[in-house]
Amino acid sequence: MRATLSLLIVLNVALAGCADLCEPADEPTVFLGQGVGGEVEEFTDGQAVALTPAPQGGFGVQVVISTAGLRTEEQNSAQAVLDVFKDDAQEGTFLSEGLQLFCASPDDGGRIDGQVVGFDPAVYSTNDDLLALDGSEVELRVTVTDTDGNEAVGTSLVTIDVGG
Repeated sequence: MRATLSLLIVLNVALAGCADLCEPADEPTVFLGQGVGGEVEEFTDGQAVALTPAPQGGFGVQVVISTAGLRTEEQNSAQAVLDVFKDDAQEGTFLSEGLQLFCASPDDGGRIDGQVVGFDPAVYSTNDDLLALDGSEVELRVTVTDTDGNEAVGTSLVTIDVGG
């Protein structure tokens, strides 16, 4: 009986220590990647990524945004600022509001699908402009804010592959 009680106490302490990544935390995090079928693979430094049409106009890099430590319980509960930098200069920014930050699972955290970190369509307006990006290393930066005002920033350095 005593061994069973001790085991139950140890299990309860261990389970209480497990963090639910879909709840607010002191230091929330964001990472960017690509996903298929619910799985997300974080971008690696220098990874080649293709351009895709951006819903805000122009072209950019499609990303899946994964979070830990941001509130995910409400629909349409987040906003994201999507920025792209090339040679330390901001080459595009877009505010995406009313996003559904859903909980993929308590162990995987939150997720926002279908976002494109886009280049400014007024600057990158022709095929030649886009072709000039081929082989360029850019920083994708996403800042996500939940309904409580908790904020996390994720960045990835990727290499643009135009037409590859």
